[in-house]
Amino acid sequence: LPMQVRAAFALCFGFFGYVNSAAPWQMPQHSLDCLVHLLQHAWVGFVLGLSVRLVFGAIELAGSLLSNEIGLSMASTFDPTAQSTSTTLGTLLSLFASLLVFVSGAYRDLLWTVFESFNYAPSGFSMESSAQLEGLAYESLEIFALGLKLAAPLVAFNFLLNLAFAILGKAAPIVNVFVISFAARILGGMALFMLAC
Repeated sequence: LPMQVRAAFALCFGFFGYVNSAAPWQMPQHSLDCLVHLLQHAWVGFVLGLSVRLVFGAIELAGSLLSNEIGLSMASTFDPTAQSTSTTLGTLLSLFASLLVFVSGAYRDLLWTVFESFNYAPSGFSMESSAQLEGLAYESLEIFALGLKLAAPLVAFNFLLNLAFAILGKAAPIVNVFVISFAARILGGMALFMLAC
């Protein structure tokens, strides 16, 4: 979706969430107060959006690591959601995760979280920015650790396969191990990827 359409959806969700919130509505006395309230709610929306984006970032990181390990890193495609190039497995895993969000009904929970954020952070709430930023930084580190954990079985498989071909190359130097290892890495990696899914 174009950026203007996404911004319009965000404004509509924000307006309906603000109007339907159970928190007491306070009319700002000055235009500066209105701007402060707007920035506070924009901050809450930014944190909510960033947390969802970090989860999908971990999935894309796992797909990128998987592509590098099984030899598909050269096959990159344009990812329309990230507006950049991405590996094939990264795009596949990202689209699969998006499908799971809609099939499982998790999108309703995400929308409910946006609407409930107006009750938990009503107009004029106080922000403890240092604690929030520290928590956000910690969670982003956890997301990258999750991406590495998702790719760990295939990384271990690739290590063992490379070790086996290194031993084969020393034992039988006449065999072209380099060419055979590419096909074995791709076939074995895709088979392990299918078993994991």
